[in-house]
Amino acid sequence: MITNAPPKVIFKIQEITKVYRMGEVEVTALNSVNLSLYEGELVVLLGPSGSGKSTLLNIIGGLDIPSSGHVFFHQRDLTHANYNVLTRFRRECVGFIFQFYNLTRFVYAIRGTGDIFPDDQRFGVLWMGREV
Repeated sequence: MITNAPPKVIFKIQEITKVYRMGEVEVTALNSVNLSLYEGELVVLLGPSGSGKSTLLNIIGGLDIPSSGHVFFHQRDLTHANYNVLTRFRRECVGFIFQFYNLTRFVYAIRGTGDIFPDDQRFGVLWMGREV
């Protein structure tokens, strides 16, 4: 049986703003963001460094709270959920794959093998996922 039911909204973000305060300085990471994520949808967030991608994902995933606005998961408002509710939400409903967190603190790759790389091929040192 094929149905033409509209896809369900899984996450709904309404007017999310996130402001970080560092002393007297305020940095607005997100400003009135609205977004709906639907069941079965594949979403890619692209943007330059500092554009708020990680901040948005942290708020959607319950790792951070917005300065204003609302986050809904299956029509349940998580914006003011307590620690225990957010912990259960993270444990049972979402998953994170962090880009820059490795199981080891650093990785050295000094020289490739002759079969794959020339003997003089050198690699950078990776520190928490970044080349230094």
